[in-house]
This record gives sequence, structure tokens and C-alpha cells, in this order.
Amino acid sequence: ASLEAPEVIVLGDSHAMGWGVEHDQTFVHALARKSGLKILNAAISSYGTVREMMLLDRLDVSRLRVMVVQYSDNDLVENRTFREHGDRLPILSEAQYHDVTRYYARQRSYYPGKYVYRLFMKGLRLEPPEPGQVTMEPATPMDEATLFINALAHAGRAPLNNVQVIVFEVNEQLQQRRPFIDALESAKRNDAYPPFVEQLTAIDVSS
Repeated sequence: ASLEAPEVIVLGDSHAMGWGVEHDQTFVHALARKSGLKILNAAISSYGTVREMMLLDRLDVSRLRVMVVQYSDNDLVENRTFREHGDRLPILSEAQYHDVTRYYARQRSYYPGKYVYRLFMKGLRLEPPEPGQVTMEPATPMDEATLFINALAHAGRAPLNNVQVIVFEVNEQLQQRRPFIDALESAKRNDAYPPFVEQLTAIDVSS
């Protein structure tokens, strides 16, 4: 039912999707229960900001009032790739896709001593990387925030100028407060961005 004209849409990865908890234990379900609003949980495991915004184009935004975006530090890879390719997200070729599937199919088969051997190879850094794996090169907090905003502004086509955008960050490392949210507050103050970006609310939930 929430697919039809939701008032709030939540975008994010497995953290927002609710990986590992029951449906009624997700924060989206709690938010709907406490607010009384019709909320769609559109978070998908492994998605970065770019694919989240592209997904938004396929959803009913006719009554959308609030868009909540859960950011994770690994979104950086997708957001950077998007900008480096002229605001276009490249996809794997068919041959690359089959390389990746064969790689993971081999990981599933068992042989005696498999896990000891893999642990040994991993410890010596001799384990072959996943085919086509993109490394997460570091970025300054301001660069990370700018790449995120670029994805918000250019990855989707859904009209958002009358939508309140709320951004918060959740990562696997819960103990350490990252500077992304503070950088986002500074980076959004740019007249070149659409009005919805300048009006977005960034919430620090690290505490």
C-alpha cells in the first residue's frame, strides 16, 4: 500500500532496508507508527546515492513531502564513479558480469582445508581480488559531501523542489563520529545547487 502516493520515501542501503531485523523492527516502520504518515521504505542493500536517486524516478512522488536519505561511507565509490563518468553510472559488460559470477561460484564450493587456506592467503594479502572491484580511495570530508550532493542533484529526474530532504549517516563503525554531516552542512550552501539541496537538513545520529 505504501507504494501508492507515499508522503515520505526513505532511501538507503541495507541499514535503512532493515537487514537482520523483522519488518516491524525497522526504523522506517517505527517512524511510520510514530508519525502517522504513509512512508515507503525504498532502501535496497548495496545501493549508493546514485542508484537510490535513479530508483526514485520509478516511484510515485505525487504526494511526496519528505525524502529521507541514509548515507553510508561506502556510497563514496558510486558517487565518485558517477561524477567521473560525466554524471552517468557505467555498468559491467556481459563478460565482466560473468567473470564476477564465476568468481563467487568458486567461493561457494567446499574442499578440505578451504577456510584455513583462505585465511592464510588473506593474512599474506595473496588472495585474488574480486574481478572489477573498485577500491575506495580516500576523500576529504568536503569532497565526499560534494560528491553526495552531485548525486542528489543529477542522478534522478524526480521533481524535489517542494520536498524536504533529510540526510543522516549510518555506518558499520558506530563508535567513531565522521565529519561527513558537518561537511554536508557547509557544502550545501552553494547558489549553484537546486533549492531542495540548499534547504536539506543533515542530522548527526552518531550519539
